[in-house]
Amino acid sequence: MLFNKALRDLVLPIPQQTIMHDYWVVLTAALLGKIIYLDSPLILYRQHNNNVIGSFRYDFVNICKKVYRSRQELRNTFYRKMDQLTILLTRHSDKLDAEKTELLASLQKLKNMNYLEKRIFLLKNKFKAEGFLRNLGMYLVI
Repeated sequence: MLFNKALRDLVLPIPQQTIMHDYWVVLTAALLGKIIYLDSPLILYRQHNNNVIGSFRYDFVNICKKVYRSRQELRNTFYRKMDQLTILLTRHSDKLDAEKTELLASLQKLKNMNYLEKRIFLLKNKFKAEGFLRNLGMYLVI
């Protein structure tokens, strides 16, 4: 991840409630700036047995196992991610336009919506995960 001083000033200090620091940086950049994809590696990346998060294979079998074992855990992780957006709203409300402010504020109500309302809300506001299986998982879990 590479970012400028302006973004660094917006993301620091990183809140304690943050799940992953890189996710916090990306959320801030997406809402307050822009994200540019570089199509060339700048560093080498490796996974090892001692990684805190590690990689997860997003194939059909692994998704089914993960959903079966820990649907509540996945739901809690989803809501923790939504809570980060709330923290971002609180910290930077003066920098967000009205549409983004309204969307982030409405996310606080997501936990209290019923099954159908949640899915309609996500579809209406074009919430998507990366890839078909992650989207399927999100809509099954929440």
